[in-house]
Amino acid sequence: MQNTTSFVGWTSEPDKRGTTSLIYICLSTICICSWNAYHTDVPLQNITTCGNILRKLWNTIGACLLFPELGFSRAFAQRKAAKDFLESASADSELSYWSMTHAQFIVMGGFALRKHGMYKSVDATTFLELVQSGCVKVPDILKVDIEERSKANGLVKLLACLQSLSLTANIISRWIQHLTVTPLEILTLSLVFSGLTLYFLWWDKPMDVRLPIILEPHASLSQVAESTLISSWEHPINHSSLRKSMPGILSILVSVLLGCFPLLCWNYQFPSTIEQILWRIASVGLLTAPLVSMISYEFAFAYYLGRTWVMFDDWVLIPIYLVSRVYILIAVFLALRHVEASVYNIVSWAPYFPSFR
Repeated sequence: MQNTTSFVGWTSEPDKRGTTSLIYICLSTICICSWNAYHTDVPLQNITTCGNILRKLWNTIGACLLFPELGFSRAFAQRKAAKDFLESASADSELSYWSMTHAQFIVMGGFALRKHGMYKSVDATTFLELVQSGCVKVPDILKVDIEERSKANGLVKLLACLQSLSLTANIISRWIQHLTVTPLEILTLSLVFSGLTLYFLWWDKPMDVRLPIILEPHASLSQVAESTLISSWEHPINHSSLRKSMPGILSILVSVLLGCFPLLCWNYQFPSTIEQILWRIASVGLLTAPLVSMISYEFAFAYYLGRTWVMFDDWVLIPIYLVSRVYILIAVFLALRHVEASVYNIVSWAPYFPSFR
């Protein structure tokens, strides 16, 4: 039987959805979801508005577009650290009323000590040590005070979630009605999944707080070991200890699910056979590279292999993953130059609503 599937290139949109609207909807959803999903930590020092925007942009591109697994790892670790803090702080009468928002605020570097005209953030463990030793006063701060420092509230996050869910519903409906779904929409769907996961893990974390709260000392800080102060570039937990402390199985599961999205286009009719082969290779690379790396850390393979594994991770797995990710990001747009005509058919919502006659 002869294949009657018709293919088209760039399509205008008077009577149906067109290429421009398809790209616009996907890119706007990616931008809104990713920008609001990644919650940056408090910067080490005060920075300008422009510097804060560039910092936010860098973190969003890195942790949401290029290496989403790093965003998952950080979010899992911070939520676990916040829960551990609340469990430890529940025994202290002055901290017993503190909420998950307080805990996330501490983990993100929200409290700091001032010394020699500069401030250094303290982590949750150090904060408890300083409070229990009587070195600092317990800040009299309510949950609403912290939320006022945040650049987004629950309503903003909810609207971003609704935007993401709207696109997800549209893609699922296209599958049900046997309408072609483009790789760009699959990529958008994967980033929506990534964003919604970060929303869930960081729902109580304040967004883009620029200045920490300075802890007031009870006594001289000369007795406090300098090693108890955090002076790292991005406060919370570095990724080596992070992999050991996070809920490993959940993080691996989320990474596997994210890596499965490009596989949905395994049999997609790309403009050329070589593009289809490269897509399949990149899809396998996106799935296997982070999976092998994270499983090795979870089951301590990397510990026993030592520096050999670190070099393999840094010089083999990460380049494979990065090249695969960049190719996917480029290929989704190149594929639009030759697509099935049904890509531009509009979903019929009538079957999903009752008819009153």
